[in-house]
Amino acid sequence: MATITIDPNSTDQQIDVRVGDSIVVALPENPTTGFRWTIRTDLLPVAELLSDTFDPVAGEMFGAPGVRRFTFDATQTGRATLWLENCQEWEPNAAAADTFSITVAVLV
Repeated sequence: MATITIDPNSTDQQIDVRVGDSIVVALPENPTTGFRWTIRTDLLPVAELLSDTFDPVAGEMFGAPGVRRFTFDATQTGRATLWLENCQEWEPNAAAADTFSITVAVLV
């Protein structure tokens, strides 16, 4: 079982993984600005979300930017597209500051 880490440079690409692999999507974020990465479409049924965490930059003060990590477990073969928006959730009509998408193909 492998862990595949995906960063912003992978947006709009496809990655191939195997059943049992972990997929970590790591995107820069500064939640104190009110902008946070939000899942709009997930990877079900091919991968299940295991965790959604924020890791601040080591040694930085409170309120500093960091990295939002979404960790998925590839559970069955197939293909799905993950779509994320960096937005202020309480502003439903406002445009997202950024978007990220990736297609995941889970192989045997």
